[in-house]
Amino acid sequence: MDLETGESVYLLDQVMGLAPYRRVSEGLAEAAVFAAVKGPSYRAARDRVRELAGQPVMSHEGIRQQVLKRGPRVGAEAAGCGGEGRSERMFVAADGFFAPLQGGGQQEVKMAVVHRGWAVRQPRREKSDFRLVGARHFSTLGGAEELGRRVRRFLAAVCTGRALVVACGDQAGWIRVLVRCLDRVIYQVDRFHVARAVAEAFRHLPDLWRAARRALGAGDVAGLSQAVACGLSQTPPGPQRERLAALAQTVAREGESMVDYRVRLRKAGHKVPSQWRGLGVAESHIKRYKARIGGRSWSIPGLSALLPLLDSLFDGTLATRLTGLAAELEAEPEPRRGLAAGQVPEVVGRGRLGVRQAHFPALDGSMKGLAPLFRDISHPQAL
Repeated sequence: MDLETGESVYLLDQVMGLAPYRRVSEGLAEAAVFAAVKGPSYRAARDRVRELAGQPVMSHEGIRQQVLKRGPRVGAEAAGCGGEGRSERMFVAADGFFAPLQGGGQQEVKMAVVHRGWAVRQPRREKSDFRLVGARHFSTLGGAEELGRRVRRFLAAVCTGRALVVACGDQAGWIRVLVRCLDRVIYQVDRFHVARAVAEAFRHLPDLWRAARRALGAGDVAGLSQAVACGLSQTPPGPQRERLAALAQTVAREGESMVDYRVRLRKAGHKVPSQWRGLGVAESHIKRYKARIGGRSWSIPGLSALLPLLDSLFDGTLATRLTGLAAELEAEPEPRRGLAAGQVPEVVGRGRLGVRQAHFPALDGSMKGLAPLFRDISHPQAL
C-alpha cells in the first residue's frame, strides 16, 4: 500500500516503470515490432519473441497491432529529422514496385533513396566496394507530389543554399513529377533501363548495337540518334522496327537525360570526385522492400504502417526511433468500484466490465452433462 495515497500498488511494476493495466511492456513491444519489420512475417516475429522470452507472450495479431500503432509515430518523427551538417551535392534515386492487396488488386509503392555520395567500403583497386554516405529512405503509397514534398523538406534541412541535386529514375511519369518538385536538380534516366532498351532494339543488328552502345557510353546523343536512324532504315516492319521507333522517340525526348551525369557535370565546369559512381542504386534498394512485402497480401492500413518502419530499418535508425514510444496495446479496463453485491453478476453477464463475449461451442450440446451448467454460467441471474 502506498503510504501517501493509501492506494494498493504493485511494487515491482513501480520499480520497472510499468504503466498500470498494460499487458505488454515497452521493451517487449519494441522487440516485437523490430522482429516484425525485419520479417519475413508476423508469425515469424511471434516465434522469435517467444524464443526471446522463453514462453509465448504475444500473438501474431498482437504484434501486428503494435506495428499499426507505432508505424505512423515513427514516420512522423522521421519526417522532422534532418541530417548531419550541410552538403553541396545530394543524390536522389527513385523507383517503385507493386504490392499485392487483400481481396485482389495491387498498390504501387513509390520509393526514393537520398544520399550524399559514396565512400569506399573495402579497397580492392579497380574493384573496390562502395557504400552510400548518409542514405535516407522515403516510401509512400501516395502520389509523387507527396513523396516530392518529403524529399524536398529533407534536402532543405541538409543542403546548402546553392546545393546541386542529381536525380535518377526510369521513364515512369511519376518520377518526372517527383523531379519537378526539387530545386536545382539535374535528371538522369536510369542507364540500366536505357542500355536494356538499346540491346533489345538492336538485337538483330549486332554491329549497330555496338556503335549505339559506344555512343551511349561516351554521352554522344547525336551518334546514338544516327545509329537508331540507320537501324530503322535496315529493319522491315514488325516488332523490331517498333522497338527502334520507340527508342528513337526516347532519344529525341530524353537525349540529354540519357548522358551520364558525370560527363554533363564536367562539361559544365563542376568538379567530379573519382569516388562518384553510377546512379543505379534504386533497383537494389527496391529488392530490400520486396523481400519483406512480397509473397503476401496486405491491407492498405497495414502496408502504410509498415513502410515508415522499413524506411527507418534501412536507414539504420529503427532501434533508436522505437525506443521510448508510448504507443501500446489498448490498456485493460480499470476495475469498477462501488457496485453492490447484487449488481455484480448482472454487470458481468452484460459485458459492461470489458469482458469479451463470444460463442461457446459447449452451449450447443444436449441437456445432459455439463452443457446446462455452462448455460447457467453464461446467463447469470441477479442475486
